[in-house]
Amino acid sequence: MKRVAVGRHINGITINPLEYLLDDEGDLMTFESEEKAKEFLAEKGFSEKDMYWMVFEEVDDTKQTDEYEVIGECEVDENGEIVKLEREYFRQGYIYKNPNAYHNDKPAVCYVPELSDSAYTGQDFLDMCNGQPEIADHVFDAVDWQHPESYLDEQGDDELWQCKCGKWYWCYGVDKCPHCGAEKKEENYAG
Repeated sequence: MKRVAVGRHINGITINPLEYLLDDEGDLMTFESEEKAKEFLAEKGFSEKDMYWMVFEEVDDTKQTDEYEVIGECEVDENGEIVKLEREYFRQGYIYKNPNAYHNDKPAVCYVPELSDSAYTGQDFLDMCNGQPEIADHVFDAVDWQHPESYLDEQGDDELWQCKCGKWYWCYGVDKCPHCGAEKKEENYAG
């Protein structure tokens, strides 16, 4: 059965991957049609201008199993050492990337960058992203050749802000911390 999911480019930048509207349980929210999705968004206060930048994507409702394409192949031994690695081209480089492992098996290797044999697990992404799944998800989606630590370093204070409350947030076009409401000012920076 075909339904419609609502996505938007992370931070409003069209080269970034899409983030999708989720329900209270964290599952993909789908609608009978684009019109029904727009009605729902309008009820939640989104304007026509807001919706212009959103992507209304037809999905198969059975896609709820979250099976993603795996890029490359990687096998590790019981010590977590790579015993087999085949990279494939993805966006900008040759990598191994397994979204299924990232989303469903945090201790499993889900990413190996282009220029090293460093193996990253979903838990590694979560740990380096202040324990915040929404930040980790963004970083995992974005890396396509580099080490995740390098990607985080590239973001700088103009993109990723650590508030005095201890939480990180994507701050492009955002003036207040979505967690505590503190304004984005130097005295409220904890990073």
